[in-house]
Amino acid sequence: GTLCGAEMGRAVSWIAAVLACFAMGLDPQPVSLDASEWTTLEFVSYAFLGLEIILKSIAFGFAEKSQSFIFSAVWNVIDLVAFLSYAVEYAMPRGYASDFTLRPFRFFRILSPLAQFEVFTGLTTIFLSLKTAFWPFATVIAFLLLFFIGFGVFGVSFYHHSYSRRCVNALTREIAIPNRWCKIFTDGTTSCPASEGQECVIMDSNELGSVINFDYITNAFVSIFQAISLDGQPDIMNKAVQGEPKYAALGVLFFLLLTFFCRFLLFNLCVAVITTTFQQVRRDVSAALDALHSPYPLGSTESISAPVGSMQSLGTFVPPESSPKRSAVSHQ
Repeated sequence: GTLCGAEMGRAVSWIAAVLACFAMGLDPQPVSLDASEWTTLEFVSYAFLGLEIILKSIAFGFAEKSQSFIFSAVWNVIDLVAFLSYAVEYAMPRGYASDFTLRPFRFFRILSPLAQFEVFTGLTTIFLSLKTAFWPFATVIAFLLLFFIGFGVFGVSFYHHSYSRRCVNALTREIAIPNRWCKIFTDGTTSCPASEGQECVIMDSNELGSVINFDYITNAFVSIFQAISLDGQPDIMNKAVQGEPKYAALGVLFFLLLTFFCRFLLFNLCVAVITTTFQQVRRDVSAALDALHSPYPLGSTESISAPVGSMQSLGTFVPPESSPKRSAVSHQ
């Protein structure tokens, strides 16, 4: 009876999640007090979700132990994020509601019902892989941020105002065509071609309308991110080389090292962490499923309890009568 009641409650929760996403898709208006059939349906669905979160938190605790609401299943975290996004948007002043939405966070709630279909069973493995690889992945991200800061500080120190110095017409003060970036040397000369009536002028970066520069650390981070994405990297490097012509080789080396460490090395490490963890989790989940479907599980119960526990941590239903220990007792 307890098992049947739990399954019925879970089914009602899935139906509420589907109805909430259905109502959100059919209602083009943001969350508001203006009642309609779709906003009312979405409100009722999220009211039920809020009640479910409160009851589970009272019964199992919110975040005190491994079986508490937050730590027992990743789907609970997704439900909490969806509920908070709805509550925040519902509580916002009506003047901001038309220009601000958190709907994408609420859409993820549909993943829990979808994971029960066979075609979407890979979602469990994906989320478990992300959960298992969190700390190794965070370590790689920390190294990536460290390199970002290092290259950003070097860029601000070496290329400050280099992207703001432009060759302009000495008479009209208009930016020369084609665009040239320049350097003002200590003796007063510039790298702009004087024979063409051009001189080098430091322009305001806001006037140029671009954040791709190393004038500030925030702009440096944006420039580094665009450079390692290989989107417009030759253009960024060309500006650095023209802005510091005496150190052109150092500028090329700077961008080569930036691309090697931040683009290829650390990004590939992130991919390696996720891929390796995914393969391991897939083997564990396969072993757990084989153990659950086998009437006579082979090997020790300890070798099977780990993947079964991993599946339970994601909220995947594991029948108690199919557990290894009970099957062994029944067989005896």
